Amino acid sequence: MHRLSHKPNVTSWRLKKISFAVFLASSSFIIGCTGLKSTDEAVARKQLADVTAAYRQKSGELSVSPDTPLQDLMAHAIKRSPQVEAAYFDWVQAVEKITVERSLPDPRITFEADIQDVVMSVMPGLMVDIPGPGKLRAQAAVAAGEAAMKYAEFRKSVLTSAANFKKAYFELQALEDTIAVNKRNLKLVHDLRDIAQVQHSAGRASLQDVLRADIERDELNVRIQNLEDSRTVAVTRYKAALGVSPSSEIDIPVPKHFQNSDQAPPLDEIYKIALTRNPSLVQMEAEIRRAEAAVVLARRSAVPDFGFGIETDVKPSTPIVTPQFSVTLPIWRDKIAAEIQSALAAKSAAQARYTQEQLMLAVEFASMAFMYRESEREYRLMTEQLIPKAKSSLDVARSGYVGGQSSFIDFLEAERSLLQFELATVDARKAREIALLNLSLSIAGIVPLEGIEADTKKEKKS
Repeated sequence: MHRLSHKPNVTSWRLKKISFAVFLASSSFIIGCTGLKSTDEAVARKQLADVTAAYRQKSGELSVSPDTPLQDLMAHAIKRSPQVEAAYFDWVQAVEKITVERSLPDPRITFEADIQDVVMSVMPGLMVDIPGPGKLRAQAAVAAGEAAMKYAEFRKSVLTSAANFKKAYFELQALEDTIAVNKRNLKLVHDLRDIAQVQHSAGRASLQDVLRADIERDELNVRIQNLEDSRTVAVTRYKAALGVSPSSEIDIPVPKHFQNSDQAPPLDEIYKIALTRNPSLVQMEAEIRRAEAAVVLARRSAVPDFGFGIETDVKPSTPIVTPQFSVTLPIWRDKIAAEIQSALAAKSAAQARYTQEQLMLAVEFASMAFMYRESEREYRLMTEQLIPKAKSSLDVARSGYVGGQSSFIDFLEAERSLLQFELATVDARKAREIALLNLSLSIAGIVPLEGIEADTKKEKKS
């Protein structure tokens, strides 16, 4: 007898190995793929990169001297603000979400085996789900609208941080000026008392004049002590606006010379700027764009999704390739209609809020413009007319008192009038600065740091 020899089918084994290798290679290739950027994503990432280049430039430790300009102080305040930092990373997260929403679902590796007494078939496979036409683009548009809203929120936090700092800055300035005014008047009261003492010694005035001067001096001393005591609160608020906690060991000196804001541009020009750059309006415009994209996405819910795949049975001598195809059936028409109506309602609500904000903007602008004009008139009245006249009146009262032509009360009232007008000047200048920063920051939305505000024209066009 001859023994029968069994030789393996080398060709079929190689085909199996080749099929399996092709399957693994295609799977590895898919895993390493990147999707195609949408137009919205490209615009958002460019915008993020431009802002990041300006905002994320930090110098490490805070370095502030008494001569640091106001613009540099404000830059420190913005870059060190936790509120701005949180809004920035919320925006980064929203931009990254655009990539997630425009990407295809992850492919699935499948594996089947038919096992009876022995392995009858071994079928690895690969499945890919394809959303219906236009769905990924609509999802990306919704995410881009959300990113635009987060960018508007970031800008608003920048403006809020700058406004809080400038308020703390001008309040500290007003306090320092108030202390200085009271100290100058305390010196006047000392001079007044000396004059009263001389007049009393010469028998031309009563002791009551000296006592009145002492009362005025004591009242001013207590007032100055109270003001200097409140200085701790103002300095703490100023440091907090710069992002420095009270427990920090960082030394934040008070500015040696406070800077006032530049003259405001014409108010009608500020209002025109506000209609295009007001932070709340910009955010609501982005909300409307997001709502419009959501309507498109809701209408796409009636479009079926597709699935494609392939399986290879590597068990037979000749591998068997089995293609697969699936399609979803969007048959629940009431659900689709509800999604569309919900998206349309959200769009209408966003448009209504935008209109309401425009009305509120007009009212707020009129109020702030009035406050600015009023404080400007008050400031000019004090500096150009009343204070020079009060100083002349004080000189006349001093001469009249020394010459015996007027009473000590006239002298004292002239000093009090000058003090009152000088304090009113400080208040008017503070009110003018607060009104101006509200006009430029809160209403007009002019970002006070170069590079923080990226161009949004392309985004609006797209």
